Amino acid sequence: MKKLDKICMRKIGLILGVIAITWSGFSQVRGKALNLIGKWEIKGGSGYEVWTAKEDYLSGSGFRKSKFGDSSKVEVLTLKMVNGTYIYDYKRFMDGKDHSQSAINFVSKGKRLTFQSSNTPEPIFLTYKINLKKTRLKITVQHGLTGKKQKMILLRTQ
Repeated sequence: MKKLDKICMRKIGLILGVIAITWSGFSQVRGKALNLIGKWEIKGGSGYEVWTAKEDYLSGSGFRKSKFGDSSKVEVLTLKMVNGTYIYDYKRFMDGKDHSQSAINFVSKGKRLTFQSSNTPEPIFLTYKINLKKTRLKITVQHGLTGKKQKMILLRTQ
């Protein structure tokens, strides 16, 4: 009887362990998004983005350079995975002040780095594309369904 109890407890422990590992895997950023980690310089040198990995999400900051070479933080970016879908949060800084009330939340189409805003009256579309060598990042922003696409090229520096 005691031997049977030990076998059952082992099986239950194994099942719970597998469930815990699987559950934690659903909330972690993975795939192409991990290629964002590092420093990306805007082509032309007007600014840069820095992405770092935190526990279960990616944290980014956008900086713009002045004519004198000074850098100032202009945006805070967060990318996390929730139930197999990426959530991208964009918060803007102006004059060194946090403007979180104007934050924009984006939701991806599955695990791709293609996003649509979820809290704006007019949809905003955002796409991140990284080349095969992982040295060039192309960000495309489109305001509304018929708006002109704005493209920005960033090059990896680290």
